Amino acid sequence: IKFYGDWFKVYYGGNMRDGFIINNQRIPENPPTPPTPPDKPEISLTKIKVSKEWKDINGNEILAPVEQIEVELYQNDKPTGIKTILNKDNNWTAIFDGLLVFENKNNKYKYSIREVGEKNNSININDKEFKVYYGGSKDYGFTITNTKVPETPPKTPPTPPEVPSKKPPLPKTGDGFNRSMYVGLLALSGAGVLLLGIKKRKNALNEKKK
Repeated sequence: IKFYGDWFKVYYGGNMRDGFIINNQRIPENPPTPPTPPDKPEISLTKIKVSKEWKDINGNEILAPVEQIEVELYQNDKPTGIKTILNKDNNWTAIFDGLLVFENKNNKYKYSIREVGEKNNSININDKEFKVYYGGSKDYGFTITNTKVPETPPKTPPTPPEVPSKKPPLPKTGDGFNRSMYVGLLALSGAGVLLLGIKKRKNALNEKKK
């Protein structure tokens, strides 16, 4: 991709779960010319630059959590045992030098790098987890980016639901029976008063007839 007249190589890293990272690396105005296979390829040598970056999940630079790290050189996807140290003193940058370019007259060696201790693009440093992303190329230099994984607070166990207490049933006191009896007595009393009133009225009428 081109910005303001300069060309940049674009490298993609990361994944859907942890987030993707796009690295743009400026291409020098005079890029290195690929070597031509000589008659004796074993004498053709090259060098590879490797740099280290420390970032948070938002892509901001952070302080390195360690004094140094080790990087191992791989040839044709196999470890070579050749390692170098990256630290603050060398600005987290080093060079693998004196590397053979050609495996034979027709084939070049394929070089790559790996951070020592990294497994499945993840590494634990001082009990902190970092995602490891590789960018760049042999010709323009490799970049290792360690991105700190945010710490997840421990999950609080859910509060168990309150179980309603079972209260013992109230003993039967007979209040219902007493109320029924009371209503019945009132009805009988009313009927008695009514009968007495009728009887008195009859007696009064009989007295007048006499």
